[in-house]
Amino acid sequence: MSSRRGGSLLQAVKAAREAGCKVVGAMALVDREEQDGAANIRREVGHFIPLFRRSDFEGTADAPGDRAATRSGAALDQRDLALGRLRS
Repeated sequence: MSSRRGGSLLQAVKAAREAGCKVVGAMALVDREEQDGAANIRREVGHFIPLFRRSDFEGTADAPGDRAATRSGAALDQRDLALGRLRS
């Protein structure tokens, strides 16, 4: 499953369950609001809490060569978030 559909988080949920954990919810730094990822996660674990959504960053400026949020809806790059390149 692609990470654009919640795949990375759902892989972590699967690994946690296989290790004997009871997963009752999930959090993410950014919900990219792509391809029903949040809905897929909620279906699997019940509760999903993103700290931010891609739409929270709309209208931010792109640094040359980076993939930050733009008015056109380009995907967020987590590296840019970590480096503090997104501005509101």
